[in-house]
Amino acid sequence: KKPKFLISDKCHPQTIAVCSSRADGLGLEAVVSSEADFDFSGNDVCGVILQYPATDGSLNDYSSVIEKTHAVNAKVVMATDLLALTKITPPGELGADIAIGSSQRFGVPMGYGGPHAAFLATADKYK
Repeated sequence: KKPKFLISDKCHPQTIAVCSSRADGLGLEAVVSSEADFDFSGNDVCGVILQYPATDGSLNDYSSVIEKTHAVNAKVVMATDLLALTKITPPGELGADIAIGSSQRFGVPMGYGGPHAAFLATADKYK
């Protein structure tokens, strides 16, 4: 078992909080770090979550981190924004294994704080 899950420090704070909490319950070590600074050489990471666009709105080139992640047989999750995806390269085309996000911004009422619609998509090889 690979005990580490990398959470990009460019993720939304609520994403970091939920991933950290869930990782703890699964016996994983959640590592919040810049993906550029993370050391993949230990071959002990099971997955990486990246925010696309980042929480500050920036668009980052994640090709090298996706390549490094796949090189150690780990999975890449990209938390993304559906509206942004109408203009930017889709996560699957970048090599992400899983894309997740909220679709609330398309006008689904929050219903007193939630829940609201979300999406999860995987690469064809996981069908």
